Amino acid sequence: MKTKLDESKYLKIKLADILTARTDDGCLMVMTNRYWEVTPDDCVLFYRGVSPQCNIYKNITEQFRNEDCRVEFIPVAYIKCEWTEEGMVPIE
Repeated sequence: MKTKLDESKYLKIKLADILTARTDDGCLMVMTNRYWEVTPDDCVLFYRGVSPQCNIYKNITEQFRNEDCRVEFIPVAYIKCEWTEEGMVPIE
């Protein structure tokens, strides 16, 4: 059974912001050939701000997606990041 998206548990980044690398982005994490969980307002999700909600297998992403979200294949995602004590962390 799918659950409703609890936005307090996720960092949301606009889908449009990850499709193109910009010269002013600084540190980037590049993820290729993944099926992403995408919200109704066109954002990708990072659980607890660090774990990307994507997988190379569509069926796994489908299995764990939130009720209101869809699964979308993204060939290349450019995630803006910063370095912290925990490592590289995505930022909005």
